Amino acid sequence: MLNRKVQQSVVANEIPEAYSYALYTGSSIDKDRATNLNITGSEKESATNFPTVDFAYYKSIASPGQDISGNYTFSAGTYSGIWYINGNVTISSNVTINGSVITTGKIDGSRASNVVVNPTSTYPSLIANNNIDFSRSTNVTISKLIYAGADGSGSLDFSRATTVNLTGTIIAYGAIDLSRSDSVTITYSSSIITDPPPGISGGGGGGAASISVQKDWNEIVPAI
Repeated sequence: MLNRKVQQSVVANEIPEAYSYALYTGSSIDKDRATNLNITGSEKESATNFPTVDFAYYKSIASPGQDISGNYTFSAGTYSGIWYINGNVTISSNVTINGSVITTGKIDGSRASNVVVNPTSTYPSLIANNNIDFSRSTNVTISKLIYAGADGSGSLDFSRATTVNLTGTIIAYGAIDLSRSDSVTITYSSSIITDPPPGISGGGGGGAASISVQKDWNEIVPAI
């Protein structure tokens, strides 16, 4: 009988430090006069380790017809798939996005109502090279990763927003503003560590986690 032995190869992937937090910012978190604010998970201010977004990767996997050059507005309706916008994004009221929005500019959802962003698989929900603004918005639900300021300057604004549910991890190079908000619930999800979103790397150190993932299987050849 021929006995064969195989060996599993694994590689260690560095997980960004930010993925261990519900809120992670290079500046501060403003909660001034916020009411009914519920945050489950750790928070970190004045952070210095930020992951890098491979925008070219997201451009390459954008769904057909959803690689947009120039500014784009999501008007009332339902959308799906990966959206890559080389410009600024506006999100209007009564918008559901069953997918991801990746933009080289900013995202403006201020004063919008009834907004849902629910990405598929492990993909992020919203990534902006600059600011993400949902100030004075109402009835907003977003899951998985939100990343504002991938260029090193953008902030996240939910000031004066009402009835907001965010589940996952929120990263902002600039400040996170929750001031004067009402009924905002932010819930950390550790699934981002075991199933990190693709196209995002680096940002380790300072207690970053790491995971081992399967690379391949190789047969062990006995010495002759």
